[in-house]
Amino acid sequence: MHAAAHKASLEFQEADAMSRINRAWHESHRMPSNAGDDERIAWHLDHARHCGCRRIEGGVAALFKTRGIAIPDREERQDRP
Repeated sequence: MHAAAHKASLEFQEADAMSRINRAWHESHRMPSNAGDDERIAWHLDHARHCGCRRIEGGVAALFKTRGIAIPDREERQDRP
């Protein structure tokens, strides 16, 4: 894929994700500053239940894996706008 087309595709995907964001949930559920691992896990599990704006991946997914916590599928998420 041409670099410009790839960038446009990524921008579209990001805009699409933001259109699915549960803004009310995000406004009232901020990630704590300097959150520890337990807080991060709890926040992301709650986020997965209430908002479909993004997948759990990267460092957070690795944290879930090391703790033996299943990452919720997007289809399982509730309360998505």
